Amino acid sequence: MTDDMTMVERITRSFDRLEVPDSDLRRAGIALAQVFDGDDRPGHMAPASAALRALMVETEAIYTKTTPLEDERDLLRARREARELGIDLTDEGDTNG
Repeated sequence: MTDDMTMVERITRSFDRLEVPDSDLRRAGIALAQVFDGDDRPGHMAPASAALRALMVETEAIYTKTTPLEDERDLLRARREARELGIDLTDEGDTNG
């Protein structure tokens, strides 16, 4: 990427690389990127930056290709975290939860 690319172009390129479909998620990322490229009100840059970073970190985690073993690990982690919150995600008859 070159320095003369807009933030919208950079975010669009990242979404394309991750194969994120046209969706509310993609549009939200582009809308946040527009804050960087626009002439928005003072004080908007910091929250937009934090939101865009969080969105991209989570999008990267979700859309990065994983192995079946990594998928299973993530499922078990999510179930454990849900149990810690008092939420039971196991299916009846599921002996792996």
